[in-house]
Order: sequence, then structure tokens, then C-alpha cells
Amino acid sequence: MQIVSLGKKKSLFFSLFLFSVLFISLFNTYQTVGAELTTETTTEKET
Repeated sequence: MQIVSLGKKKSLFFSLFLFSVLFISLFNTYQTVGAELTTETTTEKET
């Protein structure tokens, strides 16, 4: 019984870790794309 609960905790922690990694990578990609778009719009406005 104890081993099962430990396994459940491990899988839960692993899924949480996986989700956080995915979220961080998505956020980084979004920031990079956003920065590129902002620089593009600002350069267009200047010219």
C-alpha cells in the first residue's frame, strides 16, 4: 500500500515537472516571438 502511494506521488510530481518544463519552454518561445514582432513593428514605424 505504501509503495503504491509513493508511486502515485512520483508520477504526480513527474507530470507536474513535465508540465512546468513545457510551460517554461512555451513562455520562452512566446517571449522571443513577441520581441521579434515588437522590433519589426518599431523599425517599420521609424522608416
